[in-house]
Amino acid sequence: MANTPSGPREIANFPGNCCISDVYKFGDLIARVQDGANLYAFGFWNGDPQGDALLRVYDRSNVLLGTVTASVNTGSSSSFTNSFAGFISTLPVGRLEWEGNTGDGWNHYDDFQAQVTFTNAVPEPEAYALLMAGLGLLGFIARQRKRGHREEQRSA
Repeated sequence: MANTPSGPREIANFPGNCCISDVYKFGDLIARVQDGANLYAFGFWNGDPQGDALLRVYDRSNVLLGTVTASVNTGSSSSFTNSFAGFISTLPVGRLEWEGNTGDGWNHYDDFQAQVTFTNAVPEPEAYALLMAGLGLLGFIARQRKRGHREEQRSA
């Protein structure tokens, strides 16, 4: 939208031109947060002048944390449809569900903005097994070299 400030780290006008088909009209939009990503706060603009934009927020266990609504702004300015909503959680967000059954069914959300931090992933159990096997092999090689070195000294 021309009257919302899209930036390089924002999702703008989604679902976007890829989905402008009656098949997607009034469809919910669901976003899942990647493993290792921690999302605690975000905001978005209402991009639909015909209806409020409702978002349901779930934690990683699929428990509803809450909802947030970007209402239609009925002001008299030329950008009267602009309305910003934000959400802050003390638990990491796992899933976001934007309600599609509102307004004219198109482009309800614009300029999704979030601050995401990433944690180091916990290694899989197979990685520990591989590490232990590698350390064991190094120990075996070192022992064989030491034994070979002793035998050389005895024969000399």
